[in-house]
Amino acid sequence: MIPYLPIADSPSFQNNVDFYRQQTRSFEITDQYQDILINRLVGPIIVGQQLLGFVSFLRSGLSFTELEHIAVEHSASVLALEMLKQKEIDAVENRLRGDFIDDLLTENVSDPHSIINRARGLDYDITQPHRVLVLDICNLTQVVQSLKYDEKKIFQFKSDLVNIAKSCLKLPFKGMAVTKVDHLIMLIQ
Repeated sequence: MIPYLPIADSPSFQNNVDFYRQQTRSFEITDQYQDILINRLVGPIIVGQQLLGFVSFLRSGLSFTELEHIAVEHSASVLALEMLKQKEIDAVENRLRGDFIDDLLTENVSDPHSIINRARGLDYDITQPHRVLVLDICNLTQVVQSLKYDEKKIFQFKSDLVNIAKSCLKLPFKGMAVTKVDHLIMLIQ
C-alpha cells in the first residue's frame, strides 16, 4: 500500500511550488517516502485563470501512461466544473439571502407568511427571536484601493468576510450573513 502524502507536503512540489502552480496541464512529480519511490500524476483544477487545487494519482515505481494523463486531466475538468457550479449556486443563495435581509430591514413585507416561506426556502427559521448585527467595514476605501479596484478581488474579500462570519454563526448560534456596500449584516437567532 502506498502511503498518502498530501501534495502540499511533497518535497518535490515544495521545491518548485511557483512553477507547478503555473501549470495548466497534467504533470508528474516523484518523492521518496521512507524507502518507497512515489510517483504522483497531478492535474491542476482551474476555473478561468484561477487555480483552485489539484487532483493526484499516486503509484510506486512506475511512470504514468498517456491514458492516465488524460484521465487525471478529465478528473480535474470535472472537479473544476463542479466547483464552478457550486460557486454559482452560492452566489445565487447569497443574493437571495441579501434580498431577504433587505426586505426584513426595510419592512418590505406585504404578508408575514410570504417572509416565513422565503426563510424556509433559505433553510432558515425566521419564527424564532432574532438579533441583527451590522458591522461597518472601517477603511473599506483603503481596502478597495489596496486591491487596485479589481472587482474580482473586492468580491472575493467580501465573500471571505461573509464566510468567516458564517462559520462563526454555525455554533452556538444559527444565523445568516451578507455584505451590503461597506457593511456586514448578520441575522442571529
